[in-house]
Amino acid sequence: MSFSVLTAGEYIYSGRAVAVNSSGYAILADPFSADRSRVVGISQADTSAGDRARVVLSDYSAINTAGMLAGRPAYLSIEGSGRITTDINSVTSGYTEFYDPFYVTDVGTALTASVLKIEIEDGIMTGSTNSALLTEDQSPLIEYLVAEDGSKILLENA
Repeated sequence: MSFSVLTAGEYIYSGRAVAVNSSGYAILADPFSADRSRVVGISQADTSAGDRARVVLSDYSAINTAGMLAGRPAYLSIEGSGRITTDINSVTSGYTEFYDPFYVTDVGTALTASVLKIEIEDGIMTGSTNSALLTEDQSPLIEYLVAEDGSKILLENA
């Protein structure tokens, strides 16, 4: 098991996703900003602000979230700081109903309803005033845009 010990910048709940703020303090991760969506690991115990928090960076960790489905990818939830969910529909509802933009962060795979195999990936921003979501059935639109002005659409991050 790989872990790190960080000073808590706020109260950290056990089994929650943790990010690091610009001052180097551990904080609960959330999907509403680029900085807070950068999950570094899962907290191993409840920790008060100013105390040292043990954060599991890889391997397996107990999660403080009920109802994860085994074998499914786990994401940073929009339903509370540091919470993790396997219900992608509740994650994507944040885009359509509540928040724009926000970040979808894959944190691993649920092994059971309360155990996570940690495999953290960078968060993906879902929207902004300078971007558009194009689906597969909109390929004629993409072809038109490219043909109209001869520009290129880079799909390396798609």
